[in-house]
Amino acid sequence: MTLLAVVSHLPHAWQGLLKALFVRDWPLAAAETWLRQNQDSAYGDTLSWTALIEALCREEPVSCKGPLKFKPRLFHLPPSLQQHLVATIHQHHQDICVDTLQRFVTVLQSDDDAMSNGWLKTYIGWLNWNCQRRCDTKRSSSGSRTYSFSAENESHFKALCNKLSRVERSRGKRIWQSVSPLPCSLPVVDDIETPTKVKSPTQSSHSDNVSCLSMDGDGARKKRKLQKDTTSGEHNHIEAEDTGSRDTENVLDSDVQVQLAKLKELWEAGKEEPLPRKELSIFTQSQAQTVVEVCQVLATAGLTEVAVVTACKHFCGVSDDISHEKALVIASTLLLPKVTNQHVDLVSNVLKTLNPAQQKEFLRKFLSESWSWNESTTSLLLNILDLKIDMDNEELSKLVSSVKRSGIQQIKELKFAKVLLEMINKYGKQMTVAHFGQLTEILQQNESFLKKSGLAAIAKLQNQQS
Repeated sequence: MTLLAVVSHLPHAWQGLLKALFVRDWPLAAAETWLRQNQDSAYGDTLSWTALIEALCREEPVSCKGPLKFKPRLFHLPPSLQQHLVATIHQHHQDICVDTLQRFVTVLQSDDDAMSNGWLKTYIGWLNWNCQRRCDTKRSSSGSRTYSFSAENESHFKALCNKLSRVERSRGKRIWQSVSPLPCSLPVVDDIETPTKVKSPTQSSHSDNVSCLSMDGDGARKKRKLQKDTTSGEHNHIEAEDTGSRDTENVLDSDVQVQLAKLKELWEAGKEEPLPRKELSIFTQSQAQTVVEVCQVLATAGLTEVAVVTACKHFCGVSDDISHEKALVIASTLLLPKVTNQHVDLVSNVLKTLNPAQQKEFLRKFLSESWSWNESTTSLLLNILDLKIDMDNEELSKLVSSVKRSGIQQIKELKFAKVLLEMINKYGKQMTVAHFGQLTEILQQNESFLKKSGLAAIAKLQNQQS
């Protein structure tokens, strides 16, 4: 089945997505741009992910020798397009019905060729994990709780049930008084809750608080309290109270923590030689949420200026594609709070390699942060303005407001006055009266020699618009 035939069988509203994914450079970024521009279909309906996935899952005959075979339409596409399409669906899995997503994962896992493709197999695994997480969340929110047992723990559980069934249920004697605690050698699995005393319906007059069996683990003990849900009046819920605090580091795997410690040591040493791919795989191959946690750990640990400079150089040398979401997380969490004059050129070089959509997203994130601007931050904004990023009226208003908020502390800074003048020269023709009023107010307080040039430029633009 040819590529043209596959595309023609897809919903017409989605055919532009495949065209965007077929570009040579930054296909995922091109797909994101296309999706933002086509949230509302030209036919009056929103884009339906369910319709797209159902069309991709429908089977078509494969032209080959021997018995006739059928494969889903997705696998009639070129391998690179398969990978980019599955990656795009993974990035938007929250917008897709979980049942549809689960069916899509099942279809993907049924193909041996797909499961032998490294990156495609990775995306399939992430999709499957997200499906399971959403199903567990859905069941948990409906009042039920989900438990996961390993084979060994399941055997312990069955033995416990058999022991309970043999306990004499004498009147007035609680069943749990005869149960011995579980052996200390029982391995603790993260997803398994500690066994709690169950309150029978006939004991409704007893106290709501029930003591729990405790199990020694690696960290702090947990106390669990069984109480009535006053909002619904129908279900009891378990409230967990941790007696010890838990770091973000404890959320990460031990292997990840070891890799982070080694990476931090290399950065602190200032080794500028390119790192092996596996050293930065935690940023290139992990999910965005994992990258957030990793960056938070590194930021909390504190990186010196040498480490930040070295990290910038290593990120510039990464050959693997990093999604713009991960790049923004790395920049906003690790780089921007510590940016100095030494780092401005490095961050600017990274920005120049991004496509326009990613540059625009970076600027939006840059302006949304509430940090105090300094000379280095102003230098970075000046370099961003040199890129002439397209902005609509709302985005331009955010830029002007952000500059106004930071202008009070920089009334004597020449570089800040250059930023104002650059904004007027680059975006003056699309500015409104409100924008001119705010910029005039900022310039009137500025004490640099560029003050008169800025006010004259504003007056000239206002005369042209009137």
